[in-house]
Amino acid sequence: MENQPTNNELSGMNVAPAMPKNRAMDTWIKLLLFVVILLLVGAGGIYVGKFLSERDSFTIAEEYLPNEQRGIEVDTSRFGAVGTLFLTLRPADKSEPSNIYTYDIATKTLKKESRLPSGSNITSTLSPDSSLFAFARHEAEGVMQIYIADEAKQTLERITNSAHRYKREPRWSPDGKSIVYVAQSQDADPHTPEGWLIYLTGLKGVEDFIDRGYSPVFSPTGEELLYLKNNGLYLYSLAERKTRLVYAAAEGQEIHSHMKLALSHSGSMLAWSDHHANKEEGLLTIFDVQWSPFELRTKKVLNQFAVYTAFSPDDKYLAIDVSTLNPYIDLLNLENFEAQKILDLSGYTPDYLWLTDWRTNK
Repeated sequence: MENQPTNNELSGMNVAPAMPKNRAMDTWIKLLLFVVILLLVGAGGIYVGKFLSERDSFTIAEEYLPNEQRGIEVDTSRFGAVGTLFLTLRPADKSEPSNIYTYDIATKTLKKESRLPSGSNITSTLSPDSSLFAFARHEAEGVMQIYIADEAKQTLERITNSAHRYKREPRWSPDGKSIVYVAQSQDADPHTPEGWLIYLTGLKGVEDFIDRGYSPVFSPTGEELLYLKNNGLYLYSLAERKTRLVYAAAEGQEIHSHMKLALSHSGSMLAWSDHHANKEEGLLTIFDVQWSPFELRTKKVLNQFAVYTAFSPDDKYLAIDVSTLNPYIDLLNLENFEAQKILDLSGYTPDYLWLTDWRTNK
């Protein structure tokens, strides 16, 4: 047995007092926690570095993609929808002004519309016979005017001249002889429907003021206009020059210019979108429409973020502009109300995104 130091020897040595068991355990726990924190910080640094590297490489790669390739198509074979969508798009980096694009659903081809002049163009629609384009175009000092482009004649004609700054969203009458559009008022809140002015013009450019309101659509006969005012939906008789409330806002419901209307090609259905409803989760209501006498019957209410919408030529589908931070186009089957994303537009800014038309390919 080894000799143990005596108490006298211990008293002369520089020996630290024994550590209590609890303090020793606390020290080991702290040391273990310190090691764990070091490991987590190291792993986090690797992850953050990897994330930043991937993000930067993605941004650079997307920046150099041609505009035609920025829309990433998604498989739509199980839907069977065909035709061409007309959109207004602007690259997210704002390297180009807004322009009109077409998307062929069957071939999944997104391209800039070459039949229109270059420049800042928005909200194009085709005439009923598809021979003319109506669209809004930025002029000097921010004023927008409505133009008509004739592809066959290679002509471009301005049909509005007033000083109202924001004219947009031209829509054709069923006979192709008139165009209705909206212009922002200078004396009212543009977030309300009555902060906008509705005008009707012929192809020779005679502008006729209709009413304060927003998102007008022609009836199937072209004799009436359906549009939003601050307290509901109104129907205007062009022959009588009279308007009447046909669908009152529910108690507590706010009618605003974030709501949009779209009428099916047959005139039998109406889509009413509100992307500020349900705490901005969005609401889309599909109505069946009877025109004489006028009546709306709710067909389907969907909790769906939707801005602009367009019915397919056969009225079987509804294309939906989902202008979130990473915008895309949804396709809604109107028989079973199944939806599918068909076009990723994350390379474009949602601030300049309009979905304005859906036509049959010729």
